[in-house]
Amino acid sequence: MRNRLRWSLIGVVVALAAAGVLAQTPGGSFHSDISAKAVSPVCSSGIAIRGDASGSMNGKFAISFDCAGDALVGGNWRMVVTETGRDGAPMEVGQIFGVVARGSVQRDHAGRVTKVGDVELTISKGTGKYAAVESGTGYLGATINSNADPQVRGSMGLNF
Repeated sequence: MRNRLRWSLIGVVVALAAAGVLAQTPGGSFHSDISAKAVSPVCSSGIAIRGDASGSMNGKFAISFDCAGDALVGGNWRMVVTETGRDGAPMEVGQIFGVVARGSVQRDHAGRVTKVGDVELTISKGTGKYAAVESGTGYLGATINSNADPQVRGSMGLNF
């Protein structure tokens, strides 16, 4: 009787794991290099930077900034995380959302933002493979050159 119960429980656990019910949220520290396009002025209310992330977490990201002088005082960001599918093409596995807590900008002589630095990101939620993510932190730093391709280069890290 005891062996039958044990094997029944093992069968239930295996079935739940196969269904993804017991899947663990991948956590840890992730670092990605970013290359992006500046789609609107950095200190505007719209999405300022949109592009690609590659490294220990791959995908697409978008970020907007709220500025007060040379300080970043808010904003929103989203990372669409992808993994390589069986066919070799990227496939979306989840999204991670958050806000910009703070940071700074540097400007050129004409007043254009050329660098965002010391940007602290806060994670607020995740979806898909990251649905259990409810909090965390991150960073972003990038240089911006409207005459280059890509216009934005830098790095981004997330911890959850």
